[in-house]
Amino acid sequence: MPYSPNFSDPRTRRRVRSALAWSWLYLTPTRARRVPKETLDAVFGPSGNKQAKFIRDALLVKQPWWDPDDFGEVKRYRLNDDGARALASAIELPADSGDSIPQHVREHLDTVYPALASLQFEYVDHAPGRLTHGLQNLRREVKPVLWRTFGLPYDYDIVACSANVLVQLAKRAGMKHVPVLDEYLEDRAAWRERFAKIAGVEVEIAKKAITSIFTGALVAENEDSSIFHMVHRRAGAVAALRDDPDFSRLFAGVNSMWRWLRIAEGTQHRRSLVDLLEGHHGTRPTGYRTGRQKYALYVRHERQVIDAVHAHLNKTGNRHFLEHDGWRTERPIDVERMREVIRDRTGFTLQIEARSLVSTGDLAVRAN
Repeated sequence: MPYSPNFSDPRTRRRVRSALAWSWLYLTPTRARRVPKETLDAVFGPSGNKQAKFIRDALLVKQPWWDPDDFGEVKRYRLNDDGARALASAIELPADSGDSIPQHVREHLDTVYPALASLQFEYVDHAPGRLTHGLQNLRREVKPVLWRTFGLPYDYDIVACSANVLVQLAKRAGMKHVPVLDEYLEDRAAWRERFAKIAGVEVEIAKKAITSIFTGALVAENEDSSIFHMVHRRAGAVAALRDDPDFSRLFAGVNSMWRWLRIAEGTQHRRSLVDLLEGHHGTRPTGYRTGRQKYALYVRHERQVIDAVHAHLNKTGNRHFLEHDGWRTERPIDVERMREVIRDRTGFTLQIEARSLVSTGDLAVRAN
């Protein structure tokens, strides 16, 4: 007979209740996301356990994904909506009202993230330098209602942080005016829509892909290219982007930017005998050749920006939560003063986008 849990057992009910709460926070039926095995084991129980396997099979739909950084296939999951409803019914869980945090999710948050009570968060300093926290990985539909509920209703973001930081770094190194980079920064929405149309993907994916290109992703039609996988490995999509006159200019502009960044930020090495025989003298810049090295360079400078924000918010007693190149606060900030702080501490002139999540029921979807 097929295995079925004893749903009257309090231990089974607690496990299912916790798994449903985690799924509500992190998964959707339409977007697959990567979930580490350690997380799955913590949420559902060890994979060899019959009960854990039953709950996983009911809640998760596995989709393959090739991750070049992990040198192989990693597992990505989306929510099985029918399975979630069946499990909720089996333990007689009240229906989700949709405009607030369900009680079983509140209980899960109280257990897993007790820092939500004090709004004093500890982060993991994750290579290559980002401050990470489990609450950063919540599905985007959940974040506004959660942070509004727990008292951080003001949301701030650095506008086009990666492109602005890298372009300004290259200009410090001596890069002259590259019109296409300014064109992108002045009208990012148009570029994203064009990318989406050419590649046949959603605008949200186009946004992530262009950001990845600025931070060093390879634009190629092969298994080592994250851009190839972002366009769903669709034959001809990358070639169409490279053949497009505007994107051809943008890719050339980004390559020019990185040539200057390699000169400014790369390690200087003595020339080899072959270099000298070919007439190249002095030292040569190396480093920041791979996508991973380039991304690490960006994150190092992004961290300087976030450290400046973090220090200023602590100084002003404004409790907050950091999220890569953005943050959420207890009280509204003086945006112009924060821009001055960032400029004084890092040398970067950056724009800050502000959103308020105070209105009840307002999920405040970001326009850009």
